[in-house]
Amino acid sequence: MRLQTLTCLSLLMMVAGSAVADSTNPPATLQFRETKLGKVLATRDQMTLYVFADDQPGRTMCYRDCLEHWEPYHAEANDQGFKHFSLLWRADETLQWAYKGQPLYTYKGDTRPGEVNGYKVDPKWSPARPLDPKKN
Repeated sequence: MRLQTLTCLSLLMMVAGSAVADSTNPPATLQFRETKLGKVLATRDQMTLYVFADDQPGRTMCYRDCLEHWEPYHAEANDQGFKHFSLLWRADETLQWAYKGQPLYTYKGDTRPGEVNGYKVDPKWSPARPLDPKKN
């Protein structure tokens, strides 16, 4: 099943080809947003995205209890990664967005755009931030 899905995804990416967004901007489902903590990566709906220190580049470690508070930021089958933005497969065979290899999540305690309530909930979680906004 996963191989078929991956093959289908690869074909969609080839068909879309030149439809990839300008490499200086995040994909359409992501954006940079100004918050009280400074510039952070956010969803299309302007919800703050977070990274988990226990994750490994391209691999999530957030399962079971972790998912009670942190929601993986899922990608659609036709989404395409580029530059610092990539897609990774979760064990449940869903796609998740990653930034600079780090899987991205929303915090369930953030209920309005621009909130950063997940900051300092646990020292292993932090808002996803650009290293140099001019290069993103």
